[in-house]
Amino acid sequence: MALSYDKISLTLALVQAIALGSAPSQSWSQEKYPARPIEMVVAFPAGGFADVTGRIFAEEMSKVLNTPIAPINKGGATGSLAATSMLSAAKDGYSILVNTLGGMVLAPVTLKDIKYDTNKDFHPVAFITSAPDGLTVRAESPYKNLNDLIDAAQKNPNKLSYGTAGTGVGGHFNSLILSQVTGIKIKHVPYKGGGEYIPALLGGHLDFVIGTAIAQDERIAFGPDHCRAGHQRELSR
Repeated sequence: MALSYDKISLTLALVQAIALGSAPSQSWSQEKYPARPIEMVVAFPAGGFADVTGRIFAEEMSKVLNTPIAPINKGGATGSLAATSMLSAAKDGYSILVNTLGGMVLAPVTLKDIKYDTNKDFHPVAFITSAPDGLTVRAESPYKNLNDLIDAAQKNPNKLSYGTAGTGVGGHFNSLILSQVTGIKIKHVPYKGGGEYIPALLGGHLDFVIGTAIAQDERIAFGPDHCRAGHQRELSR
């Protein structure tokens, strides 16, 4: 599965990490690890940045360990749904989590009823990658640059809608900063991930999206053969 899609930019903006559910137990020493397939829980839906990079990592990791690794998508609640599901997983190293800054850092301090403590309930294993956030519109959008969009939002408070990968993710925080700096009022529509908000944007349900720039590549949202011509335009990152 060659999913390079040109070059995946590794600039610090969105942190994606792989972690074990809680600390490893002493049972590891009783058998050669790994002795059976590993389950990799990806905290966002198929088609987004976390899913794509998680699957690339799973493929390469399985080669190194000579063991099948099965990615399972559990999107929702800014990545906290998947993280919460890991609390009941056996602490034996056969359940690992791929999550982002949103699920492991922002969700516990911005969302109610989070049942896990990132520092106590998880053991970090690897930092996979990072990528910048971008603000993107459809190719036919009347907004040719960021100033056009800001001007329209200032003239029409709460009329423009935008999508992110969920309440409390990096894209949502960046949108709040944009609103605070420019004084605009825009309508937030949270999704479970880039695999959902890009189709919504292209379908005309949103005016723009803010999220991981790589997730906004249509080849990732729909597959490498979906289109070659650009159906969207990035205004800022």
